[in-house]
Amino acid sequence: MKKIILITATILTHHILYADVMNKTYKPYKPMYSYSYSYSRLINLNNYSLKYLEMKKEHKKVVRLLENANKTISDLEFRIQALEKNSNYWKNKANKRMTPNAKAKREEALKKMREQLKVK
Repeated sequence: MKKIILITATILTHHILYADVMNKTYKPYKPMYSYSYSYSRLINLNNYSLKYLEMKKEHKKVVRLLENANKTISDLEFRIQALEKNSNYWKNKANKRMTPNAKAKREEALKKMREQLKVK
């Protein structure tokens, strides 16, 4: 907190001195603005810097959440692919074991199921 106030104070004094130089009235001991105005401006600058820091923290949190979400999505995709490979493997094994008569019955049942799904 003290560092932020010091930084904002140095920025403010620099701006005041720069404005004085631009007016060609360099008065380091008598700034352009009254004390109360410069103090309120300093407080405003401090508030803005605090808001900026809070926004930065929130941004970091959001970035972390997005990274975690991407990791979980990629992990889920990998798992889905593995499950598909596994299911295809067992389907092929079952097809090899099945008799031609059982295969025909299964295909008929699948056709009926597909027709029912299309109707809905």
